[in-house]
Amino acid sequence: MSQQSDPASIIRYALEESRGRGLDSLGQINHAVRRVLALRPDMGRSRAESLVQEAIWPRPSRPPRAVPAAMAAPRRRPPSVLRSGSGD
Repeated sequence: MSQQSDPASIIRYALEESRGRGLDSLGQINHAVRRVLALRPDMGRSRAESLVQEAIWPRPSRPPRAVPAAMAAPRRRPPSVLRSGSGD
């Protein structure tokens, strides 16, 4: 693989290779991180570890952040003391 190889393909290959060797999950992670760093020296260790862990345990997709109008908190008016208005 060339130096500019896609990290995802490097990780997939390294994980398959480490599973074939019978490594446990920590050994698989370490092997994949070492492989990524060897083939992509431009990438930092923490970034490589994050990519490997995300490949093994992908994050669940989040539901949309929009809140339905029926569930929105009611707007409260400030007390009359705080309202700006005319008069003393």
